[in-house]
Amino acid sequence: MSKKNTNLELLLFLLENAKDVSDMTEMKVYKLLYFLDKEYFLKFGKKITTGMTKNTYGPVFSGLRKEKQFDEYIKLTKKGKKHFYHLKNKDVCLSFSEEQRKTLLSALERYKRLKASELVKLSHSEAPFLMTENGGEIDMENVKYNEVLEQEEQEKRQEQCLGFTQDEVHTLASHLQAKYG
Repeated sequence: MSKKNTNLELLLFLLENAKDVSDMTEMKVYKLLYFLDKEYFLKFGKKITTGMTKNTYGPVFSGLRKEKQFDEYIKLTKKGKKHFYHLKNKDVCLSFSEEQRKTLLSALERYKRLKASELVKLSHSEAPFLMTENGGEIDMENVKYNEVLEQEEQEKRQEQCLGFTQDEVHTLASHLQAKYG
């Protein structure tokens, strides 16, 4: 494996550290790669992957199977219409630092138990995906807008639960603060 972290190296890291996950479909792999790369970007300010594009089912890596050394390390099996990813070579030497590994492992633990459909739904709610045209390359810089989306979503949930708009909640809170200090 090269000294530079690549799509393939991140895939190898994923498969090596998620051996206990049996449902590693292509869809799930792509979504997990997205979330690992997102967490890496948040921590280190740069992404590992290249060529991540938006498609109907979320972020995909169109050239991943064509990467040099893919067939050397990865075995694909097919059940019905689904492709499953398996690590072929157990002796994989990856170039991630200890801090990078910890960040990626933490992200993997958070997302690996989710079903592919849950990961699709989650990735579709993320700013980098929402702000990209179909077929366009996903810009991880847009992850900074996730906080804005989360705040808006939280406000909507509060309005739905309480039956009040956000302005009405603030007015009520001000009255309660004035009355009860």
